Amino acid sequence: MRKEAMADVTQKIDSTILARYVLHKVGQISQLKLQKLLYYIQAWHLAYFGEPLIEDEFQAWMHGPVVRRVWEEYKGQSVLFNDIVIDDNSQRKLSPLRRPHSPKIN
Repeated sequence: MRKEAMADVTQKIDSTILARYVLHKVGQISQLKLQKLLYYIQAWHLAYFGEPLIEDEFQAWMHGPVVRRVWEEYKGQSVLFNDIVIDDNSQRKLSPLRRPHSPKIN
């Protein structure tokens, strides 16, 4: 499938759902690492598909790019360098993020 055709089938993901998915996949990480991973995910998606994966804009903060909504959701659980702890309830809310053109994510 051509890159242009694939871009037509992508849909945006809520940034907080993407953050929970990342936490589910990589485990406990700091707010700083989470924000940077979200930034790189967005950058790769922009480079490959030519459009953003999430609607939210990244803000330029002192320690790097931040999605304000994600920061607000986890600000009580992590102070920049401390790990975010996810509980079982958060993991149950996750559904696999899949694209119609991508292989199943394990």
